[in-house]
Formats: sequence, structure tokens, C-alpha cells
Amino acid sequence: MASINDIKEQLFEVCQEHVNERIFHLQETMNNTQEAVKDESKSSVGDKYETTRAMLHLENEQNAIQLNEALKLKKILDLLPRASFSTVRPGALVSTSQGDFFFSISIGKIMLGKKKYFATSIASPIGQAFINKTKGDSILFNSINYKLKAVQ
Repeated sequence: MASINDIKEQLFEVCQEHVNERIFHLQETMNNTQEAVKDESKSSVGDKYETTRAMLHLENEQNAIQLNEALKLKKILDLLPRASFSTVRPGALVSTSQGDFFFSISIGKIMLGKKKYFATSIASPIGQAFINKTKGDSILFNSINYKLKAVQ
């Protein structure tokens, strides 16, 4: 059986892979869009050219916003403490009566073997409900009672 630190490290790595893949795909999409703008400017004239070019620029702006958000998530992960905790805070792994939570970034369900974890941000509504709680505490969130069995 893996240690808690091993589990936390695996969860961290899954989060990191998720963000790195997102960054890579957004950068690739932006590069492809820039190439499309260049190709469009070589082969088009008139209103169609201007409309297509404007749409491609708008798409690139939207991708740039998403890329900026992904880079923020990467920075959050880079700063995430890798220790054990007695209270819920960023980097904590929390076992509850309703499941296990890794407070890092919000990417949802992560499967490690047959065990399910939920990666969520401490800034999320559920993260705010959990913050500073300790083993033995209970919280009520969305009409569901969570009894904290362990905080690590």
C-alpha cells in the first residue's frame, strides 16, 4: 500500500500533467491559428478576407485568455506545499465520509488504481467550506454532511 506522501505526489503529478497538456494544446492551437491568418492573408481578398481574419484573431484572443488561466494554474501547482497538514489548506489530502479530496486545482475526479479522489481548489465553494477544518470536524455543504476522517 502506498504511503500518504506517495499518494499526494501521484495526485500532484496528475494535476501537473493535466495543466501541462492544456498549455501545450492551447499553444499549438494558437500557432495553428496564426498560420491560418498568414495563409488567409495570402489567398483572400475583400470582405471574406476581413471577416475570416477577424474571426481568427478573436479565436486567438480567446485561446490567449485560456492559456493565461492555465499558466495561473501551473503557478498555483508550482507553489503548492508538499507537506502533511493537520488543518485543511492548499496541498492537503482530506479523507471524508463522502470521499477523498486533494486541495490543489479544480480538475475533478482522479483515479489512482481503484481509488477515487477529487482534485479541487481551496478557492472553490467546497474548498471554502473545508478550509481550516481538522480531523473529526463535520461540515454541511449542498445538504450533504462531510465528516473529516483524516487531514494530511
